[in-house]
Amino acid sequence: MDKQKADLLVVTALDEVAWLLNLRADDIPYNPVFRSYIMLSDAKMTLFLDSGRITPGVDFHLHVRQCIDGVCFSVTAYDNLVPRLKTAAANPAVRKVLLPKKYSYAGGVSYAVYNAVPSSKRLSAVSPVLELKARKNEVEFQGMKNSHLRDAVALVDFLAFLEKEIEAGNDWDEISAATKLEEYRAEQDHFVGLSFGTISAYGSNGAVIHYKPSNLTKKKITRDSLYLLDSGGQYKDGTTDVTRTLHYGSPTEFQKEAYTRVLMGSIDLAKLVFPKGTGDISVDVLARQHLYQVGLDYNHGTGHGIGMFLNVHEAPVQLRIYSKENHKLQLGYFFSDEPGYYKPFEFGIRLETILAVVKAQTKYESGKDFYEFEPITLVPFEPKLINLDMLDAQQCAYLNAYHDLVRTKVGAALEEQGRMAGLAYLRKKTASVECNNLSGAGRSSSCSSAQAATSNDLQSRFSGDYIIANGALTSCRADSNLVVLLVVLFAILSASRFQ
Repeated sequence: MDKQKADLLVVTALDEVAWLLNLRADDIPYNPVFRSYIMLSDAKMTLFLDSGRITPGVDFHLHVRQCIDGVCFSVTAYDNLVPRLKTAAANPAVRKVLLPKKYSYAGGVSYAVYNAVPSSKRLSAVSPVLELKARKNEVEFQGMKNSHLRDAVALVDFLAFLEKEIEAGNDWDEISAATKLEEYRAEQDHFVGLSFGTISAYGSNGAVIHYKPSNLTKKKITRDSLYLLDSGGQYKDGTTDVTRTLHYGSPTEFQKEAYTRVLMGSIDLAKLVFPKGTGDISVDVLARQHLYQVGLDYNHGTGHGIGMFLNVHEAPVQLRIYSKENHKLQLGYFFSDEPGYYKPFEFGIRLETILAVVKAQTKYESGKDFYEFEPITLVPFEPKLINLDMLDAQQCAYLNAYHDLVRTKVGAALEEQGRMAGLAYLRKKTASVECNNLSGAGRSSSCSSAQAATSNDLQSRFSGDYIIANGALTSCRADSNLVVLLVVLFAILSASRFQ
């Protein structure tokens, strides 16, 4: 604010208020936020809130009517913002008032708030709270990992149950399955509620990207088609969002090819190493390239930011190849890696894994900082839908290493909770695979040993806090090399363009 010569900041985004005050509530379905505003200067912070909502505990937490380190905190009625802002902005000592603008998922201030400040004093800019919130600190980072581990336990145990039920011929539909999954999540520590309405979509309903099951549209889940399950939970230490696609019968060859191409894109994005300053729109193409090769695509972004016990869609990250707004990927950002494919009136495929941006440990030092991604979601992919002949050496190695990580971390938690059916299911789904098509035209002579070398490297990085691999930018697939080169080139150009 000092650099921009702003003396006042108005915070209107509910998740920014909740994060800034370290408070949560339930005013908005699925989002643990509350109706409020904040007006902040270097000497005073005022919270605008509906009356009667400050409990003794919250009063003590906020130090209401007290001054700490020269900043005094007060609370007033929610409807007082506009008149208070008009008065404050009229003060000759106030040079500028920072009014957050629309940016990514943040909608910016309302017209009433904007109009309360004289035009000469308006400073329309990205909220400084937005990026501070997105960059998770150590406690938030660990909380996200812990919540995703418990969430994986619930989801894996549920998937084991549902597979057994469907194979036994018992009746389950989209709504009853979603309801049962919520029960499994509710059994986990610190569970508060869902992070959004579960997308439980069978067969042709899966082709509707943001499908919401209802009594009029619900389908019975059988062994004849694909089942797309996109769900998440709110925990006191994190927010989860995960999508997996299943088949309880015999998938067609095209379904397997489409699933595998989506998986290949998901893996290629997840194992990327990239220079600091790379923007989110620069990497989207990695997830789409294998669909592009056969004339397929999906009509949604590849990823979105996610909050820590906050909104499931959090600014600024938006992996959208078609976007004109670039957001640099920063350390501590969490976002989804979720490519898909949707065949109208038949089925849908989506694979969503939450990744975190971490510092890469590269072989050489060049004076530049490089980043990579750590997988936070720990849920297996469906083996029967993977055409192993299509995977290259590095993709196969990554898949095995990821499944080893899932089996180790989630398996231990399942066993600790006595969920033995879930553990058996997990071991079956994460069994190591051998990819058959690891040599041939377009591959270098080093490809025969790439899988083992990459797997060993990944395994060493997966120990402890399971930081993800140092994936190479080169690929044994000749048709991938050009795409990766273009991504890096685009990243460099974007970094200079958007500075």
